[in-house]
Amino acid sequence: MGLTTSEASSGGAADAPRALPPRVHRPPKLDRARGHQTSPRERTAIVVIAAIAAVVGAFSTGEPTLFPVVNVVLRGATAAVLTLATSRARRWTWLVLAGLAAVGAPSGLWLAVTGAGLVFAFVTTLFPRRRLFGAIVGATAAQGVLRYTVVGSGRYSAVLVLVGVLPVLCSAYAVAPRRVRRRVHWALAAGAGILVVAGLLFAIAIARAYSSTQSAARASQSGLAAVRDGHSEVAAGDLREAAASFHTAHDAVDAWWARPVGAVPGLAPQLHAIEVVTGEGAAVAEAAAGTAEQADIQQLRYTDGHIDLERLRQLQQPLHETAAAIEQASGRVHDVQSSWLVGPLADRVGDVDRELRESLPEIQLAADAARSGPELLGGSGTRRYLVLFTQPSESRGLGGFVGNWAEISATDGSLTISTSGRAADLNETPGRDERAVTAPPAPQDYVDRYGRFRPGYYFQDVTLSPDLPSVAAAAAQIYAQTGHDQVDGVMVVDPYALAALLQLTGSVKVEGLEQPLSAENAAQLLLKDQYLNTASDAARVDLLEAASRATFEALVHGSLPSPKKVSEVLGPVVAQRRLAFFPTRPTEQALLARLGADGSFPAAGPADFLQVVTQNNANNKIDMFLHRQIDYDAHYDAGTGDVDATATITLRNGAPSEGLPPSIIGSNDQGLAPGTNRSYVSIYSPLGLRGAKVRDAPSSLEFQHELGFSVYSTYLEVPAGQTVTLELSLFGHLDAGSTYRLQIASQPLVNPDEVRVHVRPASDWEIVASDSLHVESGGSSAAVVVQPHESLRLDAAMARP
Repeated sequence: MGLTTSEASSGGAADAPRALPPRVHRPPKLDRARGHQTSPRERTAIVVIAAIAAVVGAFSTGEPTLFPVVNVVLRGATAAVLTLATSRARRWTWLVLAGLAAVGAPSGLWLAVTGAGLVFAFVTTLFPRRRLFGAIVGATAAQGVLRYTVVGSGRYSAVLVLVGVLPVLCSAYAVAPRRVRRRVHWALAAGAGILVVAGLLFAIAIARAYSSTQSAARASQSGLAAVRDGHSEVAAGDLREAAASFHTAHDAVDAWWARPVGAVPGLAPQLHAIEVVTGEGAAVAEAAAGTAEQADIQQLRYTDGHIDLERLRQLQQPLHETAAAIEQASGRVHDVQSSWLVGPLADRVGDVDRELRESLPEIQLAADAARSGPELLGGSGTRRYLVLFTQPSESRGLGGFVGNWAEISATDGSLTISTSGRAADLNETPGRDERAVTAPPAPQDYVDRYGRFRPGYYFQDVTLSPDLPSVAAAAAQIYAQTGHDQVDGVMVVDPYALAALLQLTGSVKVEGLEQPLSAENAAQLLLKDQYLNTASDAARVDLLEAASRATFEALVHGSLPSPKKVSEVLGPVVAQRRLAFFPTRPTEQALLARLGADGSFPAAGPADFLQVVTQNNANNKIDMFLHRQIDYDAHYDAGTGDVDATATITLRNGAPSEGLPPSIIGSNDQGLAPGTNRSYVSIYSPLGLRGAKVRDAPSSLEFQHELGFSVYSTYLEVPAGQTVTLELSLFGHLDAGSTYRLQIASQPLVNPDEVRVHVRPASDWEIVASDSLHVESGGSSAAVVVQPHESLRLDAAMARP
């Protein structure tokens, strides 16, 4: 039978094989960011480039954490991730990244590498986009990013880095496959978790350390105050307490459970700063406590003409140990300062750094004084010092002429006056006509400028120079030529300094005076009254010598208060250069220079400078009536450093023409009218002289060099009760800079100068701030009027409007 159609179809379906749909051949996956195929070989090349970038980047110098191994891993991972991300990112992000990497890359090799990467990024814009090109750009840029130099502050540099990196990362994320995005999400979540845990641990450590740190700060301040007040036992106890509190605070932030915080960038520098401050604070407090316990500086006193040199030597080691501890602490605290520290912590670290830097010179000076003190006081053999008693009523460059002198011997901590006399006594020794100051040992400046005045013949004029080191060399040379032993240093003392010394010794009885010589009456008596009230010049000279010798006898054979009290009393006259000492040995000279007690003339430097020196040329004591006004008008161009200045010196002679002894208003047979002040006036400046006027009439001045400055000099005669002006037009060039600085040095005379300073900027600048001048509205000028007793330092900060 034949099959039906349906049966045939059914049977055929059951017996015949089913036909399969045709196979679809899919093309390789396209890179969605670039529209081209990324071959396996190219992917391998990208991985290799990322690996090379990671290895090279791992050897960069950034230290985001406290652990070297973690730093290496982070640096390498950063380079690898940035390389891979750039390979996927849009091309415009390559240009941004490469450009900013080149901007901050250090000069040399890495600037060349990042520069090449930037050029390559531009060149690839001419070709179809490929991931391999992006990897190369990212690898080169990563090296610059990891070695980024500071542009402005560290935070500003970080902003630039983020501006370059974030577009790359965002662009790469946007085109990344879903599986890559999931990995990014997991990594961010893990990082956030780590950050939260680390932040919590950090907060706990800070909370535990806070109260101990506050206690340490209070105890340190109390201990240092006790040291200054001479309470060594209290100081030692407070400083030990401070050290213990610092240790407690340090242990809190250095605990094992807090150490992992050091592996978290951002928190690591905060932790490290606290560790350093607390650790170094403990070390400094312990060293200072040991010094207070072992060597009580304030108990080191000069008693009954003697000082215990052994006790002084015992100070050397603890003071040097304390100085070393402070120096190390200062260096470490300074190094941990960073723009990454949070505000309060950064402020406190800055305060500690400043306190340490301010304390270090003081303790180093004390240590050096303890080392040099025994030698200065004759600990290794007798020392001899020449003391010059100067009189500014008859002015000389150093302040006044030499009226009297004394030789002091120091042997094993005991002082004695070996001999003393008047300047005339040295003049009258044999060989006066042959005595001269020569270079060496005196400076050539001194010989060139003052040799013509024959200080070897007139010993009273040896103080012609305003520089004690120069005067000391000349005085020691002349003194040896008069038959005396070579001296080991020279000291100058004027009546104001004698008055200060009398505060330490108490009043002394002087033959010829109805009342004792005291701190209250010494300056008035020795500067003026002795000339006004003494019947004859011979009696007056003897009185001056007697007063000087009596004061120094009381000083060298008596007892002195604590070093702190001595410093408080003598500090002002030392600052005014009325009391100064210059030894012959270099190490001791350095010590006196650091104390500001060596009487040296200010060194020439980048700042503007002015000193007016008047020297009596009438051989009388009329300078007790001399009043000086110094006006300095300076025009400064901060862009070029050019200066144009006018210095006007006004001398007012307040002496009468009659009614006073010839020793005051006479002129030693020079033919001047009674009461006339005749002075040799010198102006020291780094600037050139354009012209000069005396009494508003053009005048020529003598020009010389001395002590690193140009010196312009002339003789001026000022009649009784009158005024004379000397005006100098000066010009020159200083180091260009936005701050104009001026020093006006003072001469220690009877009456302080009145100083008027006016500073004007160039037309395209304005004065924005000054610590010492009053700035006028709009910054067009700044001015000040003062009567300084010591050198005056002024400044004016300028900026373009």
